[in-house]
Amino acid sequence: MRDGFKRHLSPLDPLTFAIDGNTMHLTVGAGVIGWAAWYWALARGGITRVSVLQFFQPVIALVFAGAILSERLTLPLLLAASTILVGVGIARSGRDSTAPARPAEPPASAQAEAAP
Repeated sequence: MRDGFKRHLSPLDPLTFAIDGNTMHLTVGAGVIGWAAWYWALARGGITRVSVLQFFQPVIALVFAGAILSERLTLPLLLAASTILVGVGIARSGRDSTAPARPAEPPASAQAEAAP
């Protein structure tokens, strides 16, 4: 291997600190806090109501990429984000399956037999 492609990192190298910081962010931020928030939301809202919200993740990433990293938001990206938002809206507008179902009425013949 040529010397130009080889880099030896010392423990005090700024690149080492950046790598360690990014690793800690991914571990603590995305890992621990993300999972804790997910299970907190599941406990509060139920799987059928909360699970559809995971589709917001690419939209949130797109917003942060534009705001923090100054990424260009192109028309295809904005169309994809709007499609995701419409899909989540459609999924959330359906009947809430976590609500208890109303018990079925017994047939009229059963009601007549049960009457004294």
